[in-house]
Amino acid sequence: LVSDELTSVVFDVTGIKPGCPVKNTFKLKEDKEELDVVFLLEKSSDTPTEVLTNGVLVAYPCLSLQGVITKDEKLKLTEHGTNQFKLSLPGSYEKQLSFPCKPDCDQNCEIPFVIHIGKDMCSELGVEVEQTITVLQDGASPDFETHSTVLGSGTVPFHSLPLGKPIEMTVPLGKEQSVNLYVKAEQIKRNLDVRLGFDLCQEEWQFLDKRKKIVSQTLSKALRLREDPSKDEVPVVAVLGSGGGMRALTSFYGSLLGLQQLNLLDAVIYLCGVSGSTWCLSALYQDPEWSRKDLREPISNAQDKISSSKVGAFSSERLKYYFQELSAMESQGRKVSFTDLWGLIIEYFLLQKVRSSKWENMLLLSWFSFLHSCNVLVRYMYLFCIHSERTDVLEQLWVLMIFLKK
Repeated sequence: LVSDELTSVVFDVTGIKPGCPVKNTFKLKEDKEELDVVFLLEKSSDTPTEVLTNGVLVAYPCLSLQGVITKDEKLKLTEHGTNQFKLSLPGSYEKQLSFPCKPDCDQNCEIPFVIHIGKDMCSELGVEVEQTITVLQDGASPDFETHSTVLGSGTVPFHSLPLGKPIEMTVPLGKEQSVNLYVKAEQIKRNLDVRLGFDLCQEEWQFLDKRKKIVSQTLSKALRLREDPSKDEVPVVAVLGSGGGMRALTSFYGSLLGLQQLNLLDAVIYLCGVSGSTWCLSALYQDPEWSRKDLREPISNAQDKISSSKVGAFSSERLKYYFQELSAMESQGRKVSFTDLWGLIIEYFLLQKVRSSKWENMLLLSWFSFLHSCNVLVRYMYLFCIHSERTDVLEQLWVLMIFLKK
């Protein structure tokens, strides 16, 4: 179906007072017509619910449903194909969880799970046992096709679970089959992992105070000033790197080297990059004092690795490493795609080895230079989006700026 939307208007409802109707006339530019709308704000009869807010974002309290699912002795699984448990809770963050289950596994095999959902969501926890069989297609086609069959299903009313109290239950799946569940629902009370606010964090203000002293001395020497500029006179300079793969990496290295040779690198306060430029940043920030050293050495190392043979990226040892890394990502709940594989291949192109420092270690190294203000403050940006079931609709887009914080 094609959308028949003719026009859209925006109206600020903050001026509406409860119980006082407000009539507004919207002019439709397309047809030179007018649309009269009456707005009425009334007090809701629904019971007020608790909300969390920082003045901009609003969220409902979240519950954590932790549990363990075990196979009941009545559950009969066939050895043909693959079997898996499926847990679904409409309205939850995870939507659906899947866990493989072997027919010959120990009856007491425990599979842990965690699901997050809004406190006031009225939903049911669905439990399914599904069997998937892969068969060769009929005819001359060599392709395989999969057939899935639900061996049994059952539900547990979510609102019936008491908070903070573990419950053991047997969930009937039909056909005289069942599974055992051990669940506990708790309200999440810990602080948010990301600070929400309208201002810089205290640590970054301290960084700026220290860094501006270095910038002031640098500008005074470069511009041959009679005295160092005061803190309020020091400009906040940021260097931004574009994307573009190896071209962007090369360009960013060259730009930073140029600033260093002009004795202006210490006049920069912030660094940020996208795509290829971040490859340069990730390599530099493995050394917490990189800006104090001659950049020609890391540039020479990058040249050697980029211009060397890439055959090793597809060796059996490397392919095994790719598989292990992608499996680890998938076990953490990520939807692994070719982009993740390509990232691992690029990692080899740049390092020619398995990276010794993980992302967390890079943050710690950056945190060291952050405390001492010896380096430019780098911004790591993480982008991810959540799509709805309709592929043409982008439901949410979140941009998370990770500020270096202990």
